[in-house]
Amino acid sequence: MKSVSRPIVFTARLVSSLGFLAIAYAAQANGPSISNTFNGGTIVVRASSDKFAGAIESITFRGVQYVDVADHGREMQMAIQADGLGECFNPNEAGTRNDANYAFSSSVLNYASNAGNVLSTQTRPAFWLQPGEYYKAACNPNLANSPWYAQNTTLLSDYVFSRSTSFFGPAAPNLLVANATIAIPDTHSSTNTEALTGYLPSSFNTFLKYDQASKTLVRLTNVTSADNNHYNQPVIVAQANGQHAMGVTSNGINAGSGYYALLNFGGSTPTSKWSCVYGHGPVQPGDLLSYQCAFAVGNVDEVISALNAFPAQNTNPMIPVYRFYKYPRHFFTLSYAEGAGAGHSFETTGFHLYPAGYGAGYYPLYRCYNSGNGDHFISTQSNCEGRNQEGIYGYASPSQQSGQYPLYRFYRANTADHLETINYAEGANNGFTYEGILGYVMS
Repeated sequence: MKSVSRPIVFTARLVSSLGFLAIAYAAQANGPSISNTFNGGTIVVRASSDKFAGAIESITFRGVQYVDVADHGREMQMAIQADGLGECFNPNEAGTRNDANYAFSSSVLNYASNAGNVLSTQTRPAFWLQPGEYYKAACNPNLANSPWYAQNTTLLSDYVFSRSTSFFGPAAPNLLVANATIAIPDTHSSTNTEALTGYLPSSFNTFLKYDQASKTLVRLTNVTSADNNHYNQPVIVAQANGQHAMGVTSNGINAGSGYYALLNFGGSTPTSKWSCVYGHGPVQPGDLLSYQCAFAVGNVDEVISALNAFPAQNTNPMIPVYRFYKYPRHFFTLSYAEGAGAGHSFETTGFHLYPAGYGAGYYPLYRCYNSGNGDHFISTQSNCEGRNQEGIYGYASPSQQSGQYPLYRFYRANTADHLETINYAEGANNGFTYEGILGYVMS
């Protein structure tokens, strides 16, 4: 798709609202956007013009909006906090808390462009709170003698946020790479930076962690408390059916610097949040803090594929088998979207199989279906023991090698449920009948 550079010209004016002065701008119908085709659809990413001062206000794909814009604290944007003061010293790209849902921002957008299909913005952010505003709690409850009032003395900060966002390339057309830079104007003992944060509509309420190295997917359940939501592996936020999801990865965090954060907000306007978060020690005027975060959209399987391609193709050949449950049966599949889309609840990555040709004597494990009772099961036999064969999951070792586990098959007759697990006690202690070892696999 040919991109067109669309220069944007703003006219400043002063607006009095709720007792404070805010800088607003002549309304622009739309900010600049970039787009890319992927699996029969088009991903469109749009930056805001005046309303959110360059924050990404829209990501659409297959008719779904991925970005929540209920107020100026959401969107996909950057923010920084200093000296452990939290929101009491918090330059925020999209604007202030008191901007609410107004059609302007207290932050200043210096420029925005989509030249070369690269979404480039530069913003002078406002502080989240008004100067001296009462926070209604300790700014940092973990800080002795923490203040309860905003510590910024102006509404508009002297920080400068710059970001360029572009599509990764043919290896992952649904992945975008965001390079963010923050110019520091003053001295602080420490900073905590949300290099990129995405707020999603409340329909995105399933939270996952993905280990790129081992190709292991885990469901996360406790993401409602800010104290329990920090992770060192890429995270994915998805709709319950797995058909729409957004995942994020960052090389620095994966290498041990910073963390990913997740939060599921309730209340009258619920939303879901992920963040790439980095911390620094002392900073001085003129310092530049630079970060890179990459995010992907699509169904969960498409997002995982994109994460596996960044920054280079994952060479781990193992095939993850996802385990789901919907009373009264377990279901094993290579596609997260298939299991979630059929109304099953994701439990875990059950085990990993080998690809074809991996080793001498390795044999296929077949996906089988008993149409008489609705039971899916795994078999070493291509005729599925007289049932319907639905394909091959992957390959198992005929004998146990280092790092491998036996894959046990169990059956519970009263619910017509097969369970395949590397944990013998799980089946034996839960009313299942042991049927044997299917082969040797990775955990």
